Amino acid sequence: MERIVVFGATGTAGGFTVRRCLDKGLQATAFTRGGGIEPAPNLVVRHGDTRDADDLRHAIEGQEAVVSALGPRYLDAPTALVSDWLSAIELDVRRVIVIGGAGILQADDTSRVHELPSYPPIFKHVNQDMLDVYPRLQEGELDWTMVCCPRILDSKATVEYLVADNKMPAGGGQSIEAENIGSFVARELFKAAHLRRRVGICSVA
Repeated sequence: MERIVVFGATGTAGGFTVRRCLDKGLQATAFTRGGGIEPAPNLVVRHGDTRDADDLRHAIEGQEAVVSALGPRYLDAPTALVSDWLSAIELDVRRVIVIGGAGILQADDTSRVHELPSYPPIFKHVNQDMLDVYPRLQEGELDWTMVCCPRILDSKATVEYLVADNKMPAGGGQSIEAENIGSFVARELFKAAHLRRRVGICSVA
């Protein structure tokens, strides 16, 4: 693994993901709708829109992996953050990591987190995009990982983090520091320890 593109590279999780991947020696393309990114060795910045086919084609050309850290502009409207670009890249890039919310995870053997009475209704739309994408990933041939986060803190890592396949880790907290998300993604790009899995991630309680 040498070359990756990060969608949503100026966001909370995306920014830390770019930095941790650069620290690992990867060549990173930061793809963003706008906003400044500090120059760094092995970093290419591209401005564009994931809904634009030409922008996408230029962004993923020559890449070995796509990391999506896209976040919605508004929580109270339907969104297609992942659906917009997934079909366009399926024939060009095999490794995909999607950073999203925890609603898609299993709460138990028969229900998911978003089905719990305590799940915040405001996340309904962004979670629906993940629900729409999940079966497509399962049925397709991509090497995918969904990184499923509780509340994301815009901060460097101050505590350790836990991960678990398909559910939130036992004994974990209710949040995750953004730098730890970036560290996990960078490690997963090299180790591929959670291929074709939803991964719950949270800070140690």
